[in-house]
Amino acid sequence: QLYYTYKLTRGEIASRLGVQTRTVTQLLEDAITHGVVTITVPPLTAGEELERQLRQKYPHLERAVIVPAHVSEKGPDLSARLGAAAAAYFDELYRTRPRKQLHVAVSGGQTLFELATALPVIPREQLFVHVAALVGRSRVTDEYAPIDPATVASIIWARSLKQNGERLGGAHLELATVSAYDDEGPSLASVAALGPTGLELVKIELKRVQANKRIWEVVERLDDVDVVFGGIGVANTPGRALEAYLKNIITPKALYDMGMRGHFCYCPFDAHGNRIKGLRFFLTPGHRSLRLWGIEWFKNTVANAKKTGKKVVAVGTEAQYPALAIALNARIINAVVTDTDTAEKLLAAE
Repeated sequence: QLYYTYKLTRGEIASRLGVQTRTVTQLLEDAITHGVVTITVPPLTAGEELERQLRQKYPHLERAVIVPAHVSEKGPDLSARLGAAAAAYFDELYRTRPRKQLHVAVSGGQTLFELATALPVIPREQLFVHVAALVGRSRVTDEYAPIDPATVASIIWARSLKQNGERLGGAHLELATVSAYDDEGPSLASVAALGPTGLELVKIELKRVQANKRIWEVVERLDDVDVVFGGIGVANTPGRALEAYLKNIITPKALYDMGMRGHFCYCPFDAHGNRIKGLRFFLTPGHRSLRLWGIEWFKNTVANAKKTGKKVVAVGTEAQYPALAIALNARIINAVVTDTDTAEKLLAAE
């Protein structure tokens, strides 16, 4: 009881009983041998067992948070449950951060929105929230309504503040706003079907935005984030986030024909998980580098994760399976939040 219930050390017990420490050690061993004390290790849950198998298959994978794919009709939908699980992992990383500050970058989308809204409203001192891609947007309509990274980051920041008289404290928001691509102008609409021409307009806009010193300071800080929580998408999916932002720049089919098979944090990658020349749409981590930008920045972060402790986390379901499989094989990510069906499919894949 002194050792297991009251958590006294062996030295403290020896002093109280007036015996030597080695005697206490022998008594504790005898207690297990004779059944006075029994130690039970509970079996792994389905999610824990799937995580163990995934980490065995993908040695670079440091964490897999897995929720049941199916629940009762009255239970929350899968997106909400993934968001809640991702929020719990977010706070776990915050509590166990090795340094005083924690810099987290987030992308947009419904599940990342669920993550943000599932976070408990508590002060998170020295939390710095970044956007993983500076995405400009115009008015929200039924046809065009993706949740952008700035919205997700702002919610996380707001739920991590503390009220101290008239001064807000706690978390910090690293955010810059950029203008949307002019997807209604006649000059752009007329060349929408000519993908390469639209891409030239993107390059012009990116150069213009990069010239803004305040915006560039925010972009440069992205290179030093500790954790990225990002949505992942499959190529050739009209109406989804990346394609929606680029609807009059280039078509989903044109992106697919140029080799895109998926995207992470709005950064396209091919079937081998490599970036694609010419497909660079937004300001993202690594943008200041000519060599390591977009997908290559994420891969480089994962490659050095054992030394730095950094995490690149993808949140996705079976709908994103093809892109998730590529991202894992190419080591674009080193953590994943998903469901049991998707985890089993990843395990079964060659």
